[in-house]
Amino acid sequence: MVAYVNGAGALLRIFDKNRHVSIDKINELTADEFYQHIQTKHPNAQAPSYLWKIKNAYKSIAMID
Repeated sequence: MVAYVNGAGALLRIFDKNRHVSIDKINELTADEFYQHIQTKHPNAQAPSYLWKIKNAYKSIAMID
């Protein structure tokens, strides 16, 4: 979702300059660790905000079912 808003390159660069190293680092994280990393390290304020909105929308939908 974050890559959709700001592009895959921007997302990968917050983990490492090397795309393959970034992917390996992301794959080692839990979902919560990934979420926290985006919330604290992404240089574009729009990305953490968008991720927060999606997470809360998902929770709202899950409560309906």
